[in-house]
Amino acid sequence: MREGQLIVCGIGASAGGLEALQELVHNLPSDQNIAYIIAQHLSPSHKSLMVDLLSKSTEKEVLEAQNGLLLRRDTIYITPPNFNLTVLGEIIQLKAPALSGPFPKPSIDVFFTSLAMAKGARCIGIILSGTGSDGAQGLGVIKAEGGITIAQDPKSAKYDGMPNAAIRTGNVDIILPPAEIAQEISDILEYIDGKLPLSKILSTPTDYFERLFLRIKQVKGVDFSHYKRATLSRRLQRRMAALKYEEIEDYVSRVESDDDEVSKLFADILIGVTSFFRDGEVLGELVDHFMKLLSTKNEGDVVRIWDVGCSSGQEIHSLLMLLESRLGAAMKSYTFQVFATDVDEASLQKARDGVYSVGAVADVPPPFLERYFTRSNDTFRIKKQLRDMVLFSRHDVISDPPFLRLDLIVCRNLLIYFNQELQRELFPLFHYALNNSALLLLGHSESIGIFGHLFGVKNAKSRIYYREYAAEKSIPRSVNLRLGKGGYQMPPPQRRKRGIDEMMTEVLGSYFMPQSVVINDVSEIIYIKERNPYIQFAPGAMSANIFKCVHPDLSLELRTVLHQCIKNHRPQRSDKKRIALDEDHAMLVSLVVLPMDVPDETSRLYIVSFVDEKAEPPIEVNVGDAQKMDALRLAVLERELETMRVHLQSVIEELETSNEELQSTNEELQSTNEELQSTNEELETSNEELQSTNEELQIAYTELSVVSKERELHQREAEERAAQLSVLNEQLHVNEERLELRVKEEVAKQRAQEQLLIQQSKMAAMGEMIGAIAHNWRQPLNVVALQVQQIQERYERALLDEVYVARAVEQSMKQIRFMSETIDDFRNFFKPTEASARFSLLQSVEKTFLLLKAQFDSHGIETRIEIDPSLHVSGSENQMRQALINILLNAKDAIDERRLDGDEAYEPLIVVSALGEEERIALRIWDNALEVEEQILERAFEPYFTTKEPGKGTGTGLYMTQVIVTKNMQGSVEAANREGGFEIVMRLPHA
Repeated sequence: MREGQLIVCGIGASAGGLEALQELVHNLPSDQNIAYIIAQHLSPSHKSLMVDLLSKSTEKEVLEAQNGLLLRRDTIYITPPNFNLTVLGEIIQLKAPALSGPFPKPSIDVFFTSLAMAKGARCIGIILSGTGSDGAQGLGVIKAEGGITIAQDPKSAKYDGMPNAAIRTGNVDIILPPAEIAQEISDILEYIDGKLPLSKILSTPTDYFERLFLRIKQVKGVDFSHYKRATLSRRLQRRMAALKYEEIEDYVSRVESDDDEVSKLFADILIGVTSFFRDGEVLGELVDHFMKLLSTKNEGDVVRIWDVGCSSGQEIHSLLMLLESRLGAAMKSYTFQVFATDVDEASLQKARDGVYSVGAVADVPPPFLERYFTRSNDTFRIKKQLRDMVLFSRHDVISDPPFLRLDLIVCRNLLIYFNQELQRELFPLFHYALNNSALLLLGHSESIGIFGHLFGVKNAKSRIYYREYAAEKSIPRSVNLRLGKGGYQMPPPQRRKRGIDEMMTEVLGSYFMPQSVVINDVSEIIYIKERNPYIQFAPGAMSANIFKCVHPDLSLELRTVLHQCIKNHRPQRSDKKRIALDEDHAMLVSLVVLPMDVPDETSRLYIVSFVDEKAEPPIEVNVGDAQKMDALRLAVLERELETMRVHLQSVIEELETSNEELQSTNEELQSTNEELQSTNEELETSNEELQSTNEELQIAYTELSVVSKERELHQREAEERAAQLSVLNEQLHVNEERLELRVKEEVAKQRAQEQLLIQQSKMAAMGEMIGAIAHNWRQPLNVVALQVQQIQERYERALLDEVYVARAVEQSMKQIRFMSETIDDFRNFFKPTEASARFSLLQSVEKTFLLLKAQFDSHGIETRIEIDPSLHVSGSENQMRQALINILLNAKDAIDERRLDGDEAYEPLIVVSALGEEERIALRIWDNALEVEEQILERAFEPYFTTKEPGKGTGTGLYMTQVIVTKNMQGSVEAANREGGFEIVMRLPHA
């Protein structure tokens, strides 16, 4: 972008934003090439006083934004109430919000998105005090386009909801109080136009980039060496400007020593810009073509779709909404397998959650918004039936194998980041992965380039292509290298297709044209029938293009008749032409081009026949008859001129088509994806194990119900016996013995029931533990796999030595020991209850947290342990840990319930502390989820009492905790509301 062009700073604020805005504008730099636009949530029913209030805090001109107003430097614009503001070029546009109801007005997300599209790297986005999450997504778009993003330090904000929401996205470069933000803007302006031009980074020696690539691959496992240098340079420029580095070597040194900066650079490189129904007309046209493809399938057939580089999932969800709305009930006639993949795990998690802000759904048609989304406060979530259709998975398109037997590949705005070498490798992979006639959708700046022989064009403007017919589907070299032995699965057998020779014979059945060839849509020879003196292959690089092989004197005629045949789809014949095959031999030949349809394919083939004609007798002309000679020459020239005119017209038409195709050829990008068959098998295995566990729990629950009914029966019998004792006083001694025996039986049965409940609680926790172990094992397994891969690579390159092998074995054994300790801990937890013993309270709590760490991490729950190591208690440590697990899992469920209320500023916390009193130890487990109503507190420890939805809790957790603490450890337990949260207190004797 041209230096000196106006820079625009967008500022978003809400509740408590006035104080921050006044402090910010008071300290803004003076007389700079920058304009400021403020979008603050305002009541639509009251006149805004923002212009008057901010004018008192700055000498700059403060104006209310008006539709069509041209931005001026050193001026502040205020968005009026009940309008959304967007920027087109440097012109303000105002329009009423598309969504009605209690949504932010103006929408900061909508404003920031338009600002990023209009100004690219010459914009700054700032989020100040406010509630909710508006603006967080818009900052991501600004960052993706190369702009700088800033958020107010939450500690200085009156309301920290909006700053915290923005910071949690990972898209904020700088966090400062308002006054310091103003000084930061002054520094950024110097970097944008002065200290760090893009040309300086582009001229950086290659070894600095190689060091960056190596460092990122070491930390993140992704290789960026095939990404375009210009794209990477823009990302480097953005990070260096945010950190105020002027020299690339200083920044590379920072990356090599700072893992956190590696993560931030990684996020910057991968940040994607996507939205719902982006290029809605293109998606609509794609669905039209896809519906035609579905019409060729049978009921029950599998339909496979792959979205490459899916980012946060808006695009694939948009496509599925359109498909479902078009197909309706017929959607169930097919088995849809939809894969959406990316290398950015953070984006994939957002896609799996399916939760989007108001600004993110601004372009969703209202009927779709109502049909496919659930609203919660100021967020929208994709409904479950749509989310369940898509498998979101991490996948590195550069190194992982592709999916197979696909009906559609969507790969938009990803290929523009890859260099030509990688693009040449990926398009053959797409061709290999697609079924015949399956569709490929690229971004508006992408095209198939030199691979026109692999893909036909459905719509060049919309970048919709289809897989060309191939007589044999061969595995590209890159796929062979990636899949290895046994990695490829052959697709299901298809019905036999007729060969080219059979189809040729059918078309030529009524002709006799022995000297013929078959060509495809891109004029490549795919079959030659009999020897042909008019086709010769020139020395040098092999080319099957017929125009490079045909006799030069026939090239013009061939182009003309072929163009007419393609245009009219009817046989065409050229005029006779005399061809000199050698000095002594000439032939009179004409060309015939016939169209040939290929069954079940959208591509076409053409037969070109060379017909030897009878030579016309020579015309005898007297030497002196100049007029007759001139007439002869004139006839020949006129015939050649007409042929040239027809050919020129076809060339013009082809050139116009080519110009459309080549609009952005230099920005091509390609991608491949992994086959998730092994992952699916693992998931199926896990599902089977979970199903088995659920069945065991169901059996245990049934047995528990039987025991409970028996207990009720025995209680009634005891009551009847007591009544008899009161009446039959003379049988007191006999009845006392019977009663004592009955009481002993009841106590034994009650203890058996309690043990059964304890075992049930353990089984209920087993599912949680399995998930935790799976998560804890993932990293060690990756480390061991990496060590094995590196040993293999060194062995193949003869670089393997004993020192490296010893070190690799040591590292691998360390990970294996960790996995062994994890499974031992899991196994010990589920051992039968051991005898009472003295144990450390701190160690028992730490072991319990270790088993649940994966659960807490995945739910974003912060945990704290505040226990003196000298505190010890007596009893069964397994039962003590089981009681802790019951309480901690209840806390996790309560935190999830509060999250459903849509509190964006909520930061979940669980604290376990212990205090030694004179006679007992007070162990407290507190969480900040929800306070509990008094009537629920009174019944908290009753058996089978629960406030959870049916199927989500049995009501035995706290009851069994009370049994363990009071009966087995001679302690007490109570529940209470404290400090805005809920607390369980166990009082246990010192050991």
